[in-house]
Amino acid sequence: MADWSILPPEIGHEIANHNVDDLATLRSMCRVSKAMRRVSIEPLFSVVRFACVEDLSLWVEILQRTPTLNMSVRRVKFSGSRDNLLGRGSVKKLTPLHKAPAIPHIPAFPLAHAVEWSSFDDENLAFIPVYMVLFPNVRELQLSYLMELEGDGGLSRILASCPPLTRLVLTCVSTYSPEPESELESDEEDTEYIEAHWEGTVD
Repeated sequence: MADWSILPPEIGHEIANHNVDDLATLRSMCRVSKAMRRVSIEPLFSVVRFACVEDLSLWVEILQRTPTLNMSVRRVKFSGSRDNLLGRGSVKKLTPLHKAPAIPHIPAFPLAHAVEWSSFDDENLAFIPVYMVLFPNVRELQLSYLMELEGDGGLSRILASCPPLTRLVLTCVSTYSPEPESELESDEEDTEYIEAHWEGTVD
């Protein structure tokens, strides 16, 4: 059996980085030895995902045990879709992400350079700019499956809450106009969808 404790650190880092998208392998590496745990922790927590309020609370508990993990995070993904909670027990017992405290109770992510927001409707968009304060150095913003009431300014507030960006990706971001029911023929005719990939600087 290999003695991972004598493996040169640079080799360990190469192995961990090669498996950055394989969470099962990284978790296994953390259990092999203290040496492998040290090199696996950073890629294991380079991307974190939040899909409910309970995820935020769990992250606080994790940081209480290992405060330095916050410095490993490079990308954070938020999802308002209940589909992402399937397979996690009773979905009804989990609190939707947009019902999180109005003032974020999790520490900032000082080294995170990318943030993704997915599946929030017009009633919940206000949640996003409030939590963008956690990302002082974000450079990439991805918005997908968001819906905004025309003239509400929700998307503008989201962009205004960000520092200068170098990459902005919009996928299925929609706006709609409130119309009397008698004038509505179909949802598709009254909803405008935006799908764009843009790279540059947003001041």
